[in-house]
Amino acid sequence: MEEMRYCLECGLSFAPNNHRQKFCSPQCHARFYGRKRRLKRKEQGLCPQCGGPMDWPVRIGSGKRTKGSKISYCSKCREMFKTRYGKNAEG
Repeated sequence: MEEMRYCLECGLSFAPNNHRQKFCSPQCHARFYGRKRRLKRKEQGLCPQCGGPMDWPVRIGSGKRTKGSKISYCSKCREMFKTRYGKNAEG
């Protein structure tokens, strides 16, 4: 009987093709490592999307942080998201 494993990304059960396989599909593999790369960039204070420097100034206000007050992407990526989706790219 074949050994069954659980995909690290989606949690589905699958039969691995070799002893090193951790993901059920190439899509799950790419999604997992993409998220890992974005989190590492964010921890380093870089843009999670492109890895470039965060060039937006810190917002000055009442001193309280409200939901949506943190800028998440660099200006280049924010403009790309606005063009693509027609929305504000904060979040």
